[in-house]
Amino acid sequence: MQITGIEAYRKVTEKPIKDDKWTYYYESGKIEKEESYNVNFLNKVINYSEKGFKTSEIGYGLKEGWLLADETKYYENGRTKSVYSEGYEGSYSAKYYENGQMELEDWGDGAIKTYYENGTIKSEDYDDYEGSYSAKYYENGQIELEDWGEGEIKTYYKNGQIKTITITDQGFTLNYKLIEEYSEIGKLTKEEIYLSSQLQKQFKDGISINGKVIFEKDYQLNPSKDVRERSYVPLVSFGQIKEGSTNKFVGTYSFGNNECENGCGSLLIHPESDNSLIFYLEVNRGAPSYNSGSLMGKLFISNQNTYEYTSNEFGSCGLTFKLDDDFISIKTIDDRYNCGFGNAVSADGVYKLLNNYIPEYYITREGSKFFF
Repeated sequence: MQITGIEAYRKVTEKPIKDDKWTYYYESGKIEKEESYNVNFLNKVINYSEKGFKTSEIGYGLKEGWLLADETKYYENGRTKSVYSEGYEGSYSAKYYENGQMELEDWGDGAIKTYYENGTIKSEDYDDYEGSYSAKYYENGQIELEDWGEGEIKTYYKNGQIKTITITDQGFTLNYKLIEEYSEIGKLTKEEIYLSSQLQKQFKDGISINGKVIFEKDYQLNPSKDVRERSYVPLVSFGQIKEGSTNKFVGTYSFGNNECENGCGSLLIHPESDNSLIFYLEVNRGAPSYNSGSLMGKLFISNQNTYEYTSNEFGSCGLTFKLDDDFISIKTIDDRYNCGFGNAVSADGVYKLLNNYIPEYYITREGSKFFF
């Protein structure tokens, strides 16, 4: 059966049973969509642009009571833009550049790979019950970042030399963070350590981090006998200056404990204008994988005691930040969870105010320092 124009849409409601092929048209007369039915069961949908090229094709099927779908999207040149396959035991998705080279591949089991347009690998992430692994690469194929999910992250120069080593307590910054920076010829140039208030009390007599005992006296700024820059920063201040803000959202927040077994996170909020704030957020899923993620962006006021963050950088991401006394509740907006975090990592939670000083800067999980 083939019908045209407005009548196609009228027939959908007038006829209770759909069978065979249904075709819908733009007002210009070009095909907009083709649907294939088997007695009201939709088997396939093909969508077209007003220019006449195929934009997507979706196939449906049933298996043991499950409705499964396969979708392919296309560029104007006819090449595949993305594919998604929903299987009985899992899913698979992939994205492609317009030249046909694969951009992203996700097997739906915690394994994700991305590629540069020239075909070399850009990043890879794995996550299963045994642990996780993340890596980023330069376009020449040399590794740029490596994270085995065990609290140690390494970054590299393009020549392969170590750039930084960052050691944290399973990625939870409110316990400790040790950062080492190296020159391109492999020389250690800088060491910094950030400690929680509990470890600060023990630092004078020595604390053990990653099997190494270190002392407060060894981390004074620019010791005269050492050309390396060595410094100690109390993590409780975490880059804050003792200055308050008229905006009651401003300050440092956290949730979870140092063990982070059930998840943990930290939140820094910096004032910007009467209706906007700048924030830096780190979250960790907790045991057993301890997958983590971080996010920096702007918040805009949306209601009384409520700010919102939205972004399309990694897909659709939406978060609300609601203040209640000394707590901020973060919630994902309408399943808009594509915020660039690790597998199964969510920002949702109740973050408790640690202090209301204005944050001056934040330190990423890779050890880089950025000022607000």
